[in-house]
Amino acid sequence: MNARGFTLVEMIVATTIVVGIMGTTVACMTSGTKSEKIVSLRSGVLQTARVALDRVAADLRLAVPLHPDSAFVGIDRVIEEVGMEADNVDFATRNYRPRRIGEGDICEASYFVGRDQQTGEWCLYRRRDPSPDDRPFEGGVRERIARGVRGFRLEYSDGVLWENHWGRDPRERDMPTNAMDVGPIAPLPDAVRISIAIAPPLDPRRPPNPDVEPFVFQRVVRLQFAERYRNAGLGGEVGDIANTPTSPSGDGTSNGAPNG
Repeated sequence: MNARGFTLVEMIVATTIVVGIMGTTVACMTSGTKSEKIVSLRSGVLQTARVALDRVAADLRLAVPLHPDSAFVGIDRVIEEVGMEADNVDFATRNYRPRRIGEGDICEASYFVGRDQQTGEWCLYRRRDPSPDDRPFEGGVRERIARGVRGFRLEYSDGVLWENHWGRDPRERDMPTNAMDVGPIAPLPDAVRISIAIAPPLDPRRPPNPDVEPFVFQRVVRLQFAERYRNAGLGGEVGDIANTPTSPSGDGTSNGAPNG
């Protein structure tokens, strides 16, 4: 029996089929790897945004007047350097669990956007001071809440309209004043709408990429004590209520909540 080899045409056809199969396999693997990276990035951004929104919402939900002259201060701010909306807000909150002897369940709280000196990326920070005093915008400890921030916007509702700012900041003489800030009508807004934009990568070893489209997350928080302080006014009664250990539900328990 005569042995018969492959013809040139058969070799070309076989090679073409093998190359096609290998190319398809590589393409599928590459696509799967890219999809995994995208899902991982989105998952990281989602987790970062969820934690940030949870903390801001927890503090705002139990907000109380910060100071007789500045009960609740929300500033509409833009960082001109990058054209990014970066609002900040100052208030007091009962979302605090005392950690040392002498501390109460009320602390000063501030949220603002700042640049990380090491990575150069914009981050959301929280300042907390468990010892409220006559300098409500100073002191306390600053902690980073979220990195990769591309925008942080806060809007305040008086029950009818949404405003871009609330209250009066004594540090800014020319700051616009909300109509509801005149007199003791509404020391606290009824609700706050939080919007935050975060862009990957969230790896501090990699520089921020301004060309990456950010993901935007939003949440609306109702302030449990807003109506209570609106009815009380901004006199000595506010301080009395702030130190009364009564829960929003009126069950007589303490309002101290776990640290957000």
